[in-house]
Amino acid sequence: MDSYQLNHPILAPLASDEGKVVETALQWQAPAILAGAPKDPGHVVSAHQQMMHRLSTSSMVPTVVTASECVDAVTRFHRIAAEHDGAPMPAWAQQMVQQQQQSMHQFQQNMVQQQQQSMQQFQQNLTAQMTQLQQTTAKFYNAMICSLRDNVMRISNQDGINPPPVFPGTLEDLINLSGRNCNTLLTFYGLEVGGTLNERRLELGLYLGLRETAFGSSFYE
Repeated sequence: MDSYQLNHPILAPLASDEGKVVETALQWQAPAILAGAPKDPGHVVSAHQQMMHRLSTSSMVPTVVTASECVDAVTRFHRIAAEHDGAPMPAWAQQMVQQQQQSMHQFQQNMVQQQQQSMQQFQQNLTAQMTQLQQTTAKFYNAMICSLRDNVMRISNQDGINPPPVFPGTLEDLINLSGRNCNTLLTFYGLEVGGTLNERRLELGLYLGLRETAFGSSFYE
């Protein structure tokens, strides 16, 4: 048949203010169809356009389109398309639908890429915060060291990497650290390597949070 059998009223306006503005400004509100009206492939195109618009904006934050509003648009499109009995659409209508599908695909790809980038940035920020917290906690603990046998808490570098095995286990190990191992640790933490061996040991100890007095008076003789 060449006329519609059912009424296809327009969809209710989007609940969000942003959605109303966009859908109205871009004229994505598909027109109403009355039973008995002649079939027009343009109705399928406009219903498809509105459906694709709602689906493409459904994942935006804050919410612009709700899930139920998307369902309404999808349902309306399929009901209108079903009335055309699968009849071939004109070339211009097919081209418009194809362009809309391509735009939707590109939009989805962009959304996935943006979400991946946001997640990566979040993970990087979280790692940096955790590293800073671990460093602060370790330095606070090391500041209380006063005995040669007290353990020195290990501290990761700015990249969150744990120190190499040559890291001193106790204050005594730090005071007796070899020049080679001391230089290795200074380089690991991005510190300057220079001065006498004791000066380098002290530089490392202060970076780890130890107080100068923890080394004892004999260390400075």
